[in-house]
Amino acid sequence: GLGWRGLDGLLRAREASQSRVDQVAVMQTALAQWQADLDTALSVPGTQGLPGLSWDGRVLRILRRASVPDPTGADAGLWVVSWTVRPLSPDEAEQVGLSRQNPPSAWVRTQAPASHDRQRLQDYWAAAVQGAVSSASSSGSGLTTGLGSISTAVLFPSQQWQLFYFRGDAWSNPLSSSGTVSAGQDATLPDGVRLILSLPEGLSPSGTITLDWVRPAFSALRS
Repeated sequence: GLGWRGLDGLLRAREASQSRVDQVAVMQTALAQWQADLDTALSVPGTQGLPGLSWDGRVLRILRRASVPDPTGADAGLWVVSWTVRPLSPDEAEQVGLSRQNPPSAWVRTQAPASHDRQRLQDYWAAAVQGAVSSASSSGSGLTTGLGSISTAVLFPSQQWQLFYFRGDAWSNPLSSSGTVSAGQDATLPDGVRLILSLPEGLSPSGTITLDWVRPAFSALRS
């Protein structure tokens, strides 16, 4: 039969394999959430400062429909969510099974409470940048501001990320002149968003994740 070392090796291999499966499942869930946020993004007509989608080179903010009804079963309104890659605090690293020593950077999502009120949504929109780049409290539930609790989800380690928009039949940097739109165009969403995430070396899986999202109403056909 197997000796102790052989059995120990098998158990370690199984643990490593299960850990990788678990990590892949987390990544798949996070990417599905990313696509769901973009699928339900929208702008609020006649309201300044709520374009539906905003990228500053570090944080992506999205205004989207809430997918969870309020306690009465009615439409809860809109969520302001943000995505970013930032360094984790020691507490955050520990909560997702990473070492407290030299915690890595990770892909992080924040979500403000649902609201129908335009002013409140504008306040959440302004606060989303700070919420995205600030470490959550040691409770892990998120940041508590004067606007209420903003939930924070640490997803998985990532060194850096890039976004590209598909507009005018071409991919471009959203911050470049070719990536911007004029006031007469629909600034809510580009036709597509390309996500590129660089994963840290030494972790499994590693390398680069590239995911293209296409606006649900987009058609490649031109009249």
